[in-house]
Amino acid sequence: MLVLGKTADDKGAQLEALVRRILQHQGYKKVRLNVVGAGGNELDVKGIHELLVFDEVQETPVLCEAKAYADPVNMPTWQKFLGKLFLERLEHKNVIGMLVALSGVNGNVAGSYESLRQRDRSVFVVDGDVMVEHSEKSDEIGALDTVKQAVVERFHKEPERMDPAYYGGDFYWVVRWKNDEYSIVDAHGRMLPVQDLEALRPACEGSLRGTMLAADEERAAAEAEHHTRLAVLARLFCGERILIESELHEASGSRSTSESSNIVGDVTRAVTSLLGEPFCRHEDNHLVLATPEESNAASLRRLFLSLFEDTVRISALARFMVDHHHKPYLARMVELLPHLQAGFELSSDEASTLLDLAVLFPSVWVRVATEMPVIANNRVAGEAITPEAAESNRTSFWEEILDAVRSDFSNQRLFGFLYDYMGVAELAMKDEFVVKTKNGTVGAPVSFQFRNAIRQFDAASIGQIGPMYAHVRVFANQEEPWESPHPDPQFPLNE
Repeated sequence: MLVLGKTADDKGAQLEALVRRILQHQGYKKVRLNVVGAGGNELDVKGIHELLVFDEVQETPVLCEAKAYADPVNMPTWQKFLGKLFLERLEHKNVIGMLVALSGVNGNVAGSYESLRQRDRSVFVVDGDVMVEHSEKSDEIGALDTVKQAVVERFHKEPERMDPAYYGGDFYWVVRWKNDEYSIVDAHGRMLPVQDLEALRPACEGSLRGTMLAADEERAAAEAEHHTRLAVLARLFCGERILIESELHEASGSRSTSESSNIVGDVTRAVTSLLGEPFCRHEDNHLVLATPEESNAASLRRLFLSLFEDTVRISALARFMVDHHHKPYLARMVELLPHLQAGFELSSDEASTLLDLAVLFPSVWVRVATEMPVIANNRVAGEAITPEAAESNRTSFWEEILDAVRSDFSNQRLFGFLYDYMGVAELAMKDEFVVKTKNGTVGAPVSFQFRNAIRQFDAASIGQIGPMYAHVRVFANQEEPWESPHPDPQFPLNE
């Protein structure tokens, strides 16, 4: 474990603050830092554990020395700690002594400690690993395996090493890359806001070797990795079999040697990361997408959620959406809906409608793949669901789907593509509302309907180049979109 700090004194103060925090979580009272005891005895951390015995409170003091040394604690430091503990026990015989050694202790100290513990069970040595284990149990920091998976999914590459770190009241992970570069992510592997990352920079530079990647560089690199991965996935959706070695070089095209090398490296990393995904297979030295029939709920959930782990270019989606190459996988996901949504099922007609909507609207993929808490909470394990709860689940499910459709329909970057290439022209709604008080309804129910449409316009009339798309409200009695002509698609698919 690492404790960050701008200076050696700052690192020591941070470790002391962490020790105080852990002791307070364990129920210790009056936990104070940098206490000066009898005879000028300076103590890093001191606290009291209270035990109620009938009407009396028994107090057990604890004395802590916290050492944020880069090297294991040696004998002089150990003996100095024991001396402080001896002085404290002259006043309070039941004092617990704790040496917090971030980097552990050397062999001589370990031998001395083991010998002492046979006679005195009130002396403890705690290292950084023990502190991390405690913080994992309280969910203040994620487990290494879980966080590493989140980092790999976010950056689309394997870190060389990951170390838990603490600074300013929060846990982080230091992610080590090649070329002596590193990134900082939060306690559970998520990217930090730019301002938080820059605030950490002085403490990192005072504690860590190497170069911390700038926030904008990290984000740009992560976006580039994701875009390359999406391009490979789009080829797989279209039924392409990607040769794992030689065909990667086709990505370089006619570019310069250094630029080609970077592109080939990006594609290689994307292919390598996809080889580890449950929705892909290695077949005769080729990367292929698993067929819908052999895909289970977990692999389909991962497939569709992985598409949106970073920003998504419309061109990447268009490559497989326009010709509906994704439809068989969506059909399989709808078929496995009960496994994705805590046993929830749709009628055959509604399942068919869900599939038709999912083909058109990417946000529906995410909603279907993500377990909806309201539905999961309504189902008690081992018990049949009541008709009332089943209808409530149906309402909640379609509310989520409608919200996803509305989100994509109103997305300024997306709705032009939906109109030109997916044929989405309108979102029509019929609704009714009534306000109820404790004494009855307020007036009569109010019914209404509206038709929101997407339309393409020639932007030349307002001095712009290219097509322009806008939402318009059409009258209820206006002809339906399939009854009127529409302009040719002009939405730019290369952006």
